[in-house]
Amino acid sequence: MIKPLVSVCIPCFNAEKYLFETINCLISQDYENLEILIVDDNSTDSSFQIIEKLALKFDKIRYKKSVRKGAAAARNQAYDLSSGDFIIFFDADDLVEPKFISSQLQTLNFNIEDCVISSWGRFTKTKETFLLDSTSVCRDLSFYEWIIYYWSNTSNMTIPGRILIPRNVVDKSGGWDENLSLNDDFQFFTNIFSQVKTIKYNNEGRLFYRSNIDGLSTKTLSYESQLSNFKSINQASDIALSKFNDIKVKQACVNLFQKFIFDIYPKHASLQRSAKQKIDSIGLTPSIKFVSGGFTKILSSVIGWKATKKIKYLIKGRY
Repeated sequence: MIKPLVSVCIPCFNAEKYLFETINCLISQDYENLEILIVDDNSTDSSFQIIEKLALKFDKIRYKKSVRKGAAAARNQAYDLSSGDFIIFFDADDLVEPKFISSQLQTLNFNIEDCVISSWGRFTKTKETFLLDSTSVCRDLSFYEWIIYYWSNTSNMTIPGRILIPRNVVDKSGGWDENLSLNDDFQFFTNIFSQVKTIKYNNEGRLFYRSNIDGLSTKTLSYESQLSNFKSINQASDIALSKFNDIKVKQACVNLFQKFIFDIYPKHASLQRSAKQKIDSIGLTPSIKFVSGGFTKILSSVIGWKATKKIKYLIKGRY
């Protein structure tokens, strides 16, 4: 039996600190029939020179340099370069174990009507700081179950590198929305999950997600970034609501919009209004409460979450 080709598609922007380690973990996979497609999104550090050196050393690597258009565009360009039967969209700073790809394929059993998602956790500087994510549902899920388990509690973070996707499913999805920046992966994978029969769970492969690289940035808090965030949530909820006329799905969607309001308040009043209008159009009251800890939790219980966030914004200059 001919082993299918797996394409690992990587967008890269200023990842010089992490490229060697990331590429090495992919080259070291025990599954050999893979290709690595890297699109450098006009990095201003030495990332592109590192990619060139790595490509000379490893014939599995193909690459190109792009104008600065964002991660979604770079992922689409990497996908256009690819030839694989199965696709992984990987970040330039994450890591996986040597058996990651082989275990993903084994779990999927080469079924092109499903996708497979691995276990994962976060680390900071070294893998010794790794903590396995405790919110994962460690079993196979339908798209409906995915929404109910993850969206209802707003634990909907989707790490691209965890997921192995048949090429035909990526083609049907239309690719990454290049108009989105922040939270573009949520919209993309909602689209992917809506088209497969089952989201298989693989506990044997593990992804190490690198956290707190640059901390909270002003750009992430900008109107443009939060507009992208809102659009991603909006598009994902529209996909879910078009498939399921179900009160649990509706509740999950309004909870996502309420969490968005919690997160951006007191900034971006127009986006808050848009999210509230979406909640009103769905017609349910959010079931989640403002979550905080320490002094913020105490203060919000006394004066309310809005006043608390306004005070924190005045003191810290960010929400």
